[in-house]
Amino acid sequence: FIPFEGNGNGIFEVVSYEWRGDDELHVRLRVEVEEAGEFGFSVFVFANETRVAYEAVDPAAFVASKDKPFEGDFVFLMPKSESTVMLTTPSGRITLNALPIGA
Repeated sequence: FIPFEGNGNGIFEVVSYEWRGDDELHVRLRVEVEEAGEFGFSVFVFANETRVAYEAVDPAAFVASKDKPFEGDFVFLMPKSESTVMLTTPSGRITLNALPIGA
């Protein structure tokens, strides 16, 4: 896990990930926030070598609060490669932090 600042401050974690074949990434993510209130987030993944970004199959926006951390599964249809999962604000315009995904 890795801490993030802004948008509630907290911890971003890749709980698990699995490549299914050569073109389907399944990722379980967890976000805990430290401040009071509800905070919205989104995620996307990019392939490190090509820098091509991939959105989740289902909408990737979600909410977490101090009393209710978020933990959920995301599927990305993308080529199997060393990648980075990005935690962002709901619009995707502000990146809060990033974690590696192995090939």
